[in-house]
Amino acid sequence: MDPFAIPEDLEAIWRPLTAAETVVAVGRIAQASRKVRGDVPLVDGLTIDQRIDQGFLEIDLVKDVVVEMVRRVMAMGDYVHQQSVTVDDATKSATYDAGVSSGVMFIADTEMGTLTGRIVLSGAFEIALGGL
Repeated sequence: MDPFAIPEDLEAIWRPLTAAETVVAVGRIAQASRKVRGDVPLVDGLTIDQRIDQGFLEIDLVKDVVVEMVRRVMAMGDYVHQQSVTVDDATKSATYDAGVSSGVMFIADTEMGTLTGRIVLSGAFEIALGGL
């Protein structure tokens, strides 16, 4: 199955990629696409690809989620919340956002809501707009 995005989609929302980063992006996009296909539950008995094919889900929404998943993994440095640098003795530390600090690719709750048609409200409860 084809991936949901290409490296140029990542560049469009982030920055130009080097040749080496483009190779990584191709692999990460394929990985994210497999994760979306494997982790998103059936909606009304349809897979994500079937929902796209039948017009129930826009391919661009899926592409946006895949690109964001890849950007989170490839742009770890963008998620630094706190950083300190000591000139003498070369001490350097950084605190990363807890959601990306592990470097593990994931589908965020709001992204899963986009892919399933569910609205996620503050994690307290969710409202299903369509059947599952």
